[in-house]
Amino acid sequence: ALDREVRGVAGNAIRGCIQTDAAINPGNSGGPMFDSGGRVVGINTAIISTSGSNAGIGFAVPIDAARRVADKIIRRDMAMADDDANGRPVEGWMGVDVAADSLRDALTASREGEEVSGALILGVAPGSPAEVAGVVPLKLERGKGATMGDVVVAIGNKTIKGAEDVMKDFRGRVTGEVVSLTLLSPDGKRRIVSLTLESRSTAQE
Repeated sequence: ALDREVRGVAGNAIRGCIQTDAAINPGNSGGPMFDSGGRVVGINTAIISTSGSNAGIGFAVPIDAARRVADKIIRRDMAMADDDANGRPVEGWMGVDVAADSLRDALTASREGEEVSGALILGVAPGSPAEVAGVVPLKLERGKGATMGDVVVAIGNKTIKGAEDVMKDFRGRVTGEVVSLTLLSPDGKRRIVSLTLESRSTAQE
């Protein structure tokens, strides 16, 4: 089975996992999962067992996801100016909140034409890379209701269909990366902005 979600030891959600009933023995975590053709399709990550043995339901991170993270770590060379005290790259931050897809749909339901897809910008942090790049958030005005903000429809060459796509894309991104956003403005026009990710702590100092 594909696209499963499992909780990590720290309680974090690991999404998009491959589920298998093949035995994952102690020490197999971090090792490759092969398909019947001998191709590596994932990295063994966890097992759910009712007996405490290595028989149960196993989960692996898809190899494409593992490769993306590995490539980013290698490219950054663990020597960025914003490295933390342990020498690890700091998570990149652009300074936006995205709305739930249900809110986006409710706000665009009265519009004529095609259904709007993408991630609606709910808020933009002051002084953030997104604010500097001119990203426009949803506005709520007393007596006037809600005024649509920008909708992220692509990051780089990747189409964005909703809020979850933005969160998936930003997992593994680090400070110093330049990100290109394709935005759908409230007037229906598209524009592309580029911004350089910062660390949240640096931006708030």
